[in-house]
Amino acid sequence: MPDNLDLPDLFRRCQRKEEAACEALYRWVSRMASSILARDFANLSRVEREEAADKARYRIVEAMIHGRIHAVNANSNWPLIRYVTQVIENAAKDVARQRRDTDGTDQVETYPAGGSSPERSAIAREVLTCIERVLNSLEAIDRFIYVLKWRGASTRTIAADVWRIYQTAVTTQAIDTRFSQFTAKIQRECDER
Repeated sequence: MPDNLDLPDLFRRCQRKEEAACEALYRWVSRMASSILARDFANLSRVEREEAADKARYRIVEAMIHGRIHAVNANSNWPLIRYVTQVIENAAKDVARQRRDTDGTDQVETYPAGGSSPERSAIAREVLTCIERVLNSLEAIDRFIYVLKWRGASTRTIAADVWRIYQTAVTTQAIDTRFSQFTAKIQRECDER
């Protein structure tokens, strides 16, 4: 077993919000990401590999919160190892794809902008008002974390900025977890009808 961890149990305990389990899981996923990204994605810069690791951690936390990781019911670690490996590889491929897709001028001509109907505009305004209401209900530090994460800042950068601005220590795991929770809250409260 990797690191002598019972991964299915660790994932289940983290789903129940046991802090020690979540921290151990975070460290394990971070080690897996570092290893896979260094070995298989050396073409990415250090910053891009960190971004891929952040995306992978976020996707894993989000899937765990929503109960979408079926491998937690496995009798061994291997289904979870495969799942986490796949998530990390997909995140790295997404980062690499973003880097290559910086020149989108051909796409603009291929997909001309379409007009929006008044009904769709009204629905969009309603949803945006709801999102603004939810964000304004958050404490300033949580709103700061959410907006920076949504804009694509790395969790390490966010943690450093939170410390610099609010003199509050926050772990990268907590940032990913809060972002997932706030995103779920927005989806619950502001889902299009």
